[in-house]
Amino acid sequence: MKARKKFNRGVILTVLTLLCVSIYLIGLDITQNAEKPAIQKVVESYINTYVNYSMLPESYRIATPNIPQGELDSYTANMENDIKNYFSANDDSYKFITNTLKNDLQSQTTETTVVYSYQKTISKYTKFKFDKSTVTVTLETNSGYDGPDTNSPNSERLILNKVTTDTIVLKKISDEWKVVYSNINKPSQGNSLGGGMKVAVKREIKNG
Repeated sequence: MKARKKFNRGVILTVLTLLCVSIYLIGLDITQNAEKPAIQKVVESYINTYVNYSMLPESYRIATPNIPQGELDSYTANMENDIKNYFSANDDSYKFITNTLKNDLQSQTTETTVVYSYQKTISKYTKFKFDKSTVTVTLETNSGYDGPDTNSPNSERLILNKVTTDTIVLKKISDEWKVVYSNINKPSQGNSLGGGMKVAVKREIKNG
């Protein structure tokens, strides 16, 4: 009789524990899902800003940009400020991204490295991995690119339309989602998914 009572008590405690865990997990899932719209808004805005600053100002996306250094410096300063705003005030990790973009913009002032066009449209979010106040977002983007092939010794011009996988890590700080890391991929044969089209256009060498 005593053994049966202990068994019943054990079953009841197990059921109650499982019930509490289930309620907690359901509540956590509801809370995380409620955060997704705000996270997606930051992700979409950040990607648009990053992609836009991966190119020179629109009027200089031509074969011979000839952008005045002062104008380039002003554009770069705006880029640094806009990217910085996505990070928390005491996080300097944004500098790695802004320095990379700054060097890339400076390199585009020469004919063979101009990025003529670059767009990204989010096709789907594949994963939200929450860890306390941090979330790692993995998404697929339809990416279009018209610019130099960094893998080509002659800097051949590439026109690519492919699906790429991008990753952004965000952290909630003072009720705001801030970027702490990003890996935004340009379309290429190495990082693309599915079909897509690749067109290589050799630049003409002008004499005289």
